[in-house]
Amino acid sequence: MRWRHQQAKSRPFLLEKPHRELILKTIRKTCEAKTYELLAAHIRTTHLHVILEAPSDPSSCMGALKLACTKALRDACLAGAEENIWAHYGHIRILDAPFAIAKAINYVLEGQGSPMETYCSGRTRD
Repeated sequence: MRWRHQQAKSRPFLLEKPHRELILKTIRKTCEAKTYELLAAHIRTTHLHVILEAPSDPSSCMGALKLACTKALRDACLAGAEENIWAHYGHIRILDAPFAIAKAINYVLEGQGSPMETYCSGRTRD
């Protein structure tokens, strides 16, 4: 963790309540438009977790969500044109079993401390 902070070119972009609300709304809208099935999301102050099912490559899903959220934040004047909002990396984990999906959803919604902006589809896989 310390290495990443030392190597960073700018300070972390903090997601206050208006940012988090807009990001969650944008993720939901983007998932619907791209036919991704959003299972759960939790937008925190310094990061976010998203669990979804999608027919496309996970990296392109993450890229599409980052792009849509960046545009929404800038259009709403919640981020400047030159501000780095996202890290240049992201952690993608393939969940290939129903119990893994359920465990991940529980972690995202319950294992992150006090809930901030969250979403859960209520759907579990059989």
